[in-house]
Amino acid sequence: MHAQRRRRRVAAEAEPASLQPEPRAAEKLNVEDFEGTMWNAAKNRPEISRMVAALVSADLADFVKGAERATLVAPSDAAVSREFLTCERTLRYHVVPSHIVTRDELVFGYERTLPTMLAGATLALQGEALRDAAGAALLDAAGGRARVDTLVRCTNGNIAIVNIHLSPPPPSSTAGAGDD
Repeated sequence: MHAQRRRRRVAAEAEPASLQPEPRAAEKLNVEDFEGTMWNAAKNRPEISRMVAALVSADLADFVKGAERATLVAPSDAAVSREFLTCERTLRYHVVPSHIVTRDELVFGYERTLPTMLAGATLALQGEALRDAAGAALLDAAGGRARVDTLVRCTNGNIAIVNIHLSPPPPSSTAGAGDD
């Protein structure tokens, strides 16, 4: 009897994340599928219209349109300040090229450092302990926690709609072309 319980517990610990019961973060993350590109999805979401306009103004829309694998971290219009809309550095910090942040990464608490379009600057996916309390989150350079409210899965990447805009590191701590 005890051996059976022990085997079941060991088997449960060995299961891949997709087969384990989901943490509470799954309840707080809205996941939507969009049959089209990130750019088309972004244009059709009124809650991130200011982000879309800012990407066009900063000549970053073409990257989002043509990206093959990327994540756009899009703060809701309520979270976007006037300064955010005019700062190309900050906008570049909200684009993660070559990596699609997935639902499982957000829900199961994978910890990962993500390079952004801002040369030398990264975002961090938080661990599961922090995630369970407040839902899925990204951590910015200033220590701010952007809660991911909605993940829109598109044909060429994902859009993570967050509750705050992310703060990039100061200009002196990043180097490279394209940083304003």
